[in-house]
Amino acid sequence: MLVVATVLGTGAITIFGCGLLGLLVLTSGSGTEATPVMSTFAPTPVVPRGPTPEQLLAARTLAYWKSMQTTMRSERSLTPESAARIAGRLRRLAVVGVDPEAVECALALADVLDEAAALKKRVTGGQLFMEALVRTGNGDPWGASADFVADEAKLRRRADETGREIAAARARLSIRHGIEFPPL
Repeated sequence: MLVVATVLGTGAITIFGCGLLGLLVLTSGSGTEATPVMSTFAPTPVVPRGPTPEQLLAARTLAYWKSMQTTMRSERSLTPESAARIAGRLRRLAVVGVDPEAVECALALADVLDEAAALKKRVTGGQLFMEALVRTGNGDPWGASADFVADEAKLRRRADETGREIAAARARLSIRHGIEFPPL
């Protein structure tokens, strides 16, 4: 809304206003020959701001990380079924507005848990026993056991590597966002 007010004559006052911003002009002389002698702007009101995008990213990432932590501790024992459930929960965590590095950690952890579940199921589900019988009949009596031991060692190396990567990512996230991320 624009407001214009003028008082003509000696010492005329002219006020121009548009919304919250106003201009006051004090003039001298007659109403037709007014010369400005002083002008001033009304102060701009201070509007409180919400959190910055960086603060929102940090808060969402920390909440995501704590959800990962809670998810990892949600099962009492690690059976093939519980490992698969945890992996599924990690993959379903909401990722919008979360630092991509934290999401990568959760997905890498879910992959390792799925591999562990598959390997453990191979033993408990009788697949290893059946494979050993077939391979023994074909002249390879220790082949199934040797393959299982190699697969288990490979999984252990991958799990250790993923653990180191997550620990390093935790440190980077803490430094990047200025918030201490708890260990998983």
